[in-house]
Amino acid sequence: MKILRFIRTGIAHEEKGIECQDTAEYLQYSADIAVMAISDGAGQAQYAKKASECNVRAILELFNQIPVENFIEKTEEEQKNLILSQCMRLISQEATKVSCNNLNHFSATLVFAVIAQEFILTGHLGDGAIYMTDSDNRRCFSSGPENIQVAHRTYFTISREAYEHLYLQIIKRDEIKPVTLLMMSDGPQLMFK
Repeated sequence: MKILRFIRTGIAHEEKGIECQDTAEYLQYSADIAVMAISDGAGQAQYAKKASECNVRAILELFNQIPVENFIEKTEEEQKNLILSQCMRLISQEATKVSCNNLNHFSATLVFAVIAQEFILTGHLGDGAIYMTDSDNRRCFSSGPENIQVAHRTYFTISREAYEHLYLQIIKRDEIKPVTLLMMSDGPQLMFK
């Protein structure tokens, strides 16, 4: 599988002189397991970039600590709690470093995929999207943003509603046979309607 990563500051951020607040990482843990994660920091949050870095690091560390086979054997409640508590632990550490008591300053979304030989585990919280296509370039899986009808409203790992809006799915590779996996933060998914 070929992995491409492209991060660019959004037009509105460029016009206002705001740095890119997205973080994207990919790690190959073994010949059979790879993890990709993207987090988009909220433009209005003071520590949005730090939040996106924490969210991505949380996912990479989590699946380095827990084999994905063990993770998927857990209940959905346990899975969500593991993910969100890992994100909150790292964000809380960063908040302590900068003496920030308001975690809303650390708002960021989260999109990730754990790619194993027999399945792909996806996680999606907030805007952004995940698409997979088959060998005929047809979309065979998608996880689009919840806020497609309402602009400027999304959910973050620090949101009270994060648990209810974190969507986890296991895709069996022999059933839908994806050959391309595309993950993105908000905005570019509008091209794929």
